Order: sequence, then structure tokens, then C-alpha cells
Amino acid sequence: MTTYRHGDFKRRCDRSGFRVHASDTRKEWNGLIVDKRFWEPRHPQDYVKGVKDDQSVPEARPWSATYSQSETTLDADELPGQTVISVASTSDMTIGDSVVVFLDNDETHLSTIDSFSDGDTVTLVTAIPSKASSGNRFIINSNPVSASDL
Repeated sequence: MTTYRHGDFKRRCDRSGFRVHASDTRKEWNGLIVDKRFWEPRHPQDYVKGVKDDQSVPEARPWSATYSQSETTLDADELPGQTVISVASTSDMTIGDSVVVFLDNDETHLSTIDSFSDGDTVTLVTAIPSKASSGNRFIINSNPVSASDL
């Protein structure tokens, strides 16, 4: 700008580098003095305050102290809809234990032991939804134990 203004002086815009009259500039929140055409207000997200996220668990109990987990395998091929399952061993199992049966379709089936039959067979409360082959994993999550059992 080459025009003269009485009582005004020239300044360089910190954003564009242009020479402008001081009366045509504004100061930004970050200290830059810029041409009023390039002036930007502070972004509203700069004023957002963080909120503490308490992720603690009330009455936390370590898994290993209250639950017992063991594993065996299926002893025969099991078809969809079956509740009587043949396993390699029924040791460490009790009625009411939660079990996880690994199925052939890469999914798992969660159920509960209803009863035991002859040999190493387990009757589940809910039937398996798809085929499970011999050798698939069978995980037993035992019921919580009392503090006196530890």
C-alpha cells in the first residue's frame, strides 16, 4: 500500500508478509498481528476442558483368586442340537460350572453343565448351535470358591 494516511504507520502482516497500515491490522490470540482480512478467532475447541474418566472397578476381585479355569478337549464329533457332549476328562468339573465349547465355524458356545452321564460325558443346559469336532477345546470356568477354600 503506497497511500498516505495521516497519523497511521505501516506494518508487515505476520501471516501474509504484506505491508499494510497499522489501522488495518488486528492482533490474534497467539500474538500475531495480521491484516484484518486474514484475522482468525481462536477455535472453540481450544476452550474444551477434559473430564476425568474414572475407570476403576468397584469391589474388584482378581480372576485367579475367585475362579478356577481348566481345559480339556472333545472326545467325539458333536452335531448341532446336541446337549450331551463327550469330553476327554470330566475331572475338576461340577454341576453348574460355565463351559465354553469351541465350534468348527470358529465361534464359541457358552453353556452350563446340567449333569454328568456314564464315562466322560457332560450334559449341557443349552444345545450346541453347530458342529464341533473331536479335539476341539472345551474350557471349564468353575463356580466362585469361598475365601476358606483358598
